Amino acid sequence: GSVVGYGNGYAPAQGAATAVTGAAVTGASPPTAGYGAGATTLTLTGAALGSATGVTLGGVVCAFSVVDSETITVTVPWSDQAAGAKDVVVTTPLAAVSVTYTPALWTPAEITTALWLDASDLSSITASCGRVSQLDDLSGNNRHATQSSASLQPVTGTRTQGGRNALDFGNKAYRMDVPASAGNPWSFAYVGYNDGSAGTGWWFYGNGSGGGNIWMVHNDAGQSGKATVYAGNHVHSATTVASPAAIMVTGNTGTGTDGLVSLNGGTAGTGNTGTNTPNGSPDLGGSSSYGTNGLICEVVFADGVWSTADRQMAEGYLAHKWNITLPGGHPYAAAAPTV
Repeated sequence: GSVVGYGNGYAPAQGAATAVTGAAVTGASPPTAGYGAGATTLTLTGAALGSATGVTLGGVVCAFSVVDSETITVTVPWSDQAAGAKDVVVTTPLAAVSVTYTPALWTPAEITTALWLDASDLSSITASCGRVSQLDDLSGNNRHATQSSASLQPVTGTRTQGGRNALDFGNKAYRMDVPASAGNPWSFAYVGYNDGSAGTGWWFYGNGSGGGNIWMVHNDAGQSGKATVYAGNHVHSATTVASPAAIMVTGNTGTGTDGLVSLNGGTAGTGNTGTNTPNGSPDLGGSSSYGTNGLICEVVFADGVWSTADRQMAEGYLAHKWNITLPGGHPYAAAAPTV
């Protein structure tokens, strides 16, 4: 048999295939990465594999094709791509041999993002004495979050969420500038930790005329403990969270009933958010009056409206990464999404 090292934590890399010396299977290559419904293939090489009579993956019978006398390609069913290692057993006239297949975990690198900030990626942080002057945009659009004033710079290296580094924005004390990051409509996913239970904690404030905002509402006319998105009008999540607590907010802007905001993967609130965009020079960490009270962990923005499947995949990725419990009915409640 051989062992396939496949996937690398939450990094998008696929890993490499490593064969076990002296085994009947002498080589294996990872399945072709994919996104969405469909199937990928696993290529196996070894003496007489061209005479294979059957293949199973995790006990599920798989279709396969013979490439040559020593090579076969195995169809990996999409329905079997749950996280975790899977035994692939190839039956030949010589013997039954096996490999281990572990799907790679999904990350925002699988989709087109307008902005992607991740405080757990230490290589993306520029800091001096623990004060952060720049958090790099991982989307490739160079929309880096920056703060030149030392008195307003958030703190790194002192607090974590789910065992991963997070930026501490204090009690409405710090903020970072981010270039305009999305058009209209726009979709978003945000993870932070709210330290306080009073006031309004603004996480992303669309500075300037027509700005789009995301915040956690605590004492706002019966909306205590809900998440809110504002792009001209307010739409609140349907569920609440008692703070202090880790918070994940996802959704999109839209008119009519198309706007949506979900808190920790729960039932979404819908409505007319308006059509403002995060323009001007938006602030990560809110504004000077209504700033973040706690941590900011990860932020993802995208142009357009995510499908339900896309949004839930982002929720699954973030929840398992940052140790946030999803509702039992969520498709990724038990395991993170894979590619």
